[in-house]
Amino acid sequence: MKKISFIAIVIFISSIFAGKVLDHYYKKFWANPFEKLDAIFKDSSIRDIIFIGDSRVHAGINPYYVDSITKLNTYNLGMGGASINEVCFLTEAWLKNHKPPKLFIYSIGYGSILRSDINFKNPCYYLFYLNNKFVYNTFEDLNYHV
Repeated sequence: MKKISFIAIVIFISSIFAGKVLDHYYKKFWANPFEKLDAIFKDSSIRDIIFIGDSRVHAGINPYYVDSITKLNTYNLGMGGASINEVCFLTEAWLKNHKPPKLFIYSIGYGSILRSDINFKNPCYYLFYLNNKFVYNTFEDLNYHV
């Protein structure tokens, strides 16, 4: 029993260590939603390619690897659970604050297109940016209490 307990503890500690190391390197260039929204509303850097869409883009495209192969400056604006309405909003917001990229790459899932509601999946992300007139007006149009 002592041997099994020792092996279980070693595996547990090794898994935590491996997870921390892999998370650091694998997620190095994946932004969380607030970093993405800061890039849209508070940053004015020029990007060559913008990946935009729902969770498949958010979790499926790591710009680090695209940049290393193409030598271009890319950014992932995918948002988990984004509807087609939210993707259009993010595109317009990017274009209002930045020079247009050379290429927008969209990936919209079947579920995002067929959603009957026009509201955002996670509107709380945008509440921190209500001082931006575009965000405020969009949320007012969508009948959020701003």
